[in-house]
Amino acid sequence: MAKGDTVTLEIDGWRVTMEWSTDANHGGPNRLTVEPVDPKHPPVGGISSTVLRDIKFSDARAAVRASREPEYTPDPDRLRAALSEGLTDRYLAVLSAEYIALVDAGRKNPAGVLAEQLGKSPDTIRGQLSQARNKRGILDGRNGKVGGVLTKKAHSLLR
Repeated sequence: MAKGDTVTLEIDGWRVTMEWSTDANHGGPNRLTVEPVDPKHPPVGGISSTVLRDIKFSDARAAVRASREPEYTPDPDRLRAALSEGLTDRYLAVLSAEYIALVDAGRKNPAGVLAEQLGKSPDTIRGQLSQARNKRGILDGRNGKVGGVLTKKAHSLLR
């Protein structure tokens, strides 16, 4: 695993360590370790489901994102210039690239941020991202799931 970020918590006598590699931009940790704070006197009963439920993955992930990157703001001129050509593959590639950059920077509501930049509704942007995923082969990822990866086609359109 590439060196990355670590978050450590103590929960009911257990030390919980979560590690993210430097290339992990979404989701949970690449490694999770739970061990007694005092190895000579571990908590009675072992690791319980209560301890596991008390692990706040979202808080830890937010801390990792905050430590990694400054807040990202899309380039409105680039977006508007691409949109001026119509709903083209190039525009969808630019939109998808900006969307992924927002997600990687940990911005909340990336479709809403892009909608504001373009004077569109968030639903319109989500529909365009869905089209980039499902019909145009520009963005890999699942609908309704944050994030994705630009395809080779998208990279060639962005050159």
